[in-house]
Amino acid sequence: MRLGKTGYPVIILSHRRREFLETAVASLREHAVGITDVIVVDDSGDPEHHAWLDVHGYQYSLSSPDARHVGYLGAMQTLWETARETYSDYVLLWEEDFVLTREIDTAEMAKVLDFDCALAQLNLQRQPVYRIERRLGYMQSHQRRGYDLRTGSTEDVHWVRRARPFTTNPGMIRREVLEIDWPSREEADTVAGGAEPAMSKRLERRGLHFGWLGLPNTPYTEHVGTEMKSGKGY
Repeated sequence: MRLGKTGYPVIILSHRRREFLETAVASLREHAVGITDVIVVDDSGDPEHHAWLDVHGYQYSLSSPDARHVGYLGAMQTLWETARETYSDYVLLWEEDFVLTREIDTAEMAKVLDFDCALAQLNLQRQPVYRIERRLGYMQSHQRRGYDLRTGSTEDVHWVRRARPFTTNPGMIRREVLEIDWPSREEADTVAGGAEPAMSKRLERRGLHFGWLGLPNTPYTEHVGTEMKSGKGY
């Protein structure tokens, strides 16, 4: 693991055992500068996999006290608690079915968040996945949906601001966001799309906005999983 002058932890949400986890971790070790810890929030519900994590030296939290598979919303609540316990000003959040394809320096990402205190998160762009993204382009599709994209730079670090939405796609979030509780099942059920849009609404009501690292249409990650949700919300 390469470390920069400043380091921040990365927390990986995982539920498929080793199907994607090892590849995601390997990509972070290859391309990320300034990561102090890799912590897995495991929702596999598989004791054999928990033993494998132990043997291979992973830091990890289980999504439930009795090691059950609880699904996306419950696992995200555990992730939120785990991230709070790092006591870091900034935390990288990662989904297991993303690989990092280009070098990032977490100190540069933190620099952008330091510059704009209303920026809740700075995500890493991925390749176009959904039909509208493939047809119009990644950034163009977000502009078409009315997300009010603005380009900026902070000490030669380029970034793109958007008015909405919050996403759990890989990126860095500031500690103040972690102080806002992850939505409950009841709240998530009242919002189209579930917990992630519900969290976005909470943050938007506080005047926060969101962003991506880099120039428009510059992917830093590749989504290697499926775009369809499972019965557990993943």
